[in-house]
Amino acid sequence: MKIRLSKNKKNVQLFLEEEFIGEIPIKLLPQDIYLNLNMTTQNELTQEFHTNFNTLNEESEFCDFVENWVTDNAKRKLLDYLAKAEKTIYDCKIFLNRRNIPMKIVKTILNEFQQKKWISDERYTSIFIEDSIIFEKSPAEIKQKLFQKKINPSIINSYLNQVYTKDKKIDTINNLIDKKIKSFQFKDKPEKNNSPQHNLFNKIATILYRKGFQYEDYCDILTDKINKYQKTNT
Repeated sequence: MKIRLSKNKKNVQLFLEEEFIGEIPIKLLPQDIYLNLNMTTQNELTQEFHTNFNTLNEESEFCDFVENWVTDNAKRKLLDYLAKAEKTIYDCKIFLNRRNIPMKIVKTILNEFQQKKWISDERYTSIFIEDSIIFEKSPAEIKQKLFQKKINPSIINSYLNQVYTKDKKIDTINNLIDKKIKSFQFKDKPEKNNSPQHNLFNKIATILYRKGFQYEDYCDILTDKINKYQKTNT
């Protein structure tokens, strides 16, 4: 077995036949190995060394202990992480990888947590879409963010169709246009050969387009609102 000191020198990384099996506090090593490693590091001879157990059974028992300790510790940390906010499978995978958890154990934990519904990409997607609608995000913006979380496109599309209805899209566009009209209020000087209404339409249309809304989604609504605004302010 190969033993390597971690950067903080409080933990050790363990390798069996070059396969990483986990990282544990140095004091959890068997006493003879701990004393050997401690003496070696004090003399600053090396940050890594190999050790052999007296029997294969001892080695096997120690490997089982390491796997169980690393798994239990990783579960506790992940539960604390999930208690703070809803997370995706990808979020949890990154969280465990950053804590130097062997991939075999990461897969086991993620499968268990999904089965127990402690992690759910479907639930995350539904909540994320609802929150995004409140903050007036377009379907395109929402898709992009969820794609970055490595969520299955079929889940994203399914929940977008269910949650982000046509009526909600129209409400969102209406709210955005109202805010933008109020913020501009025809104060800008008209561009050459363009009316103030034309300028306002172009500016708000550009904002909506950049947010991911399609021209046909907002063209009539925007034209209507600008005309009404003009009539009430002339």
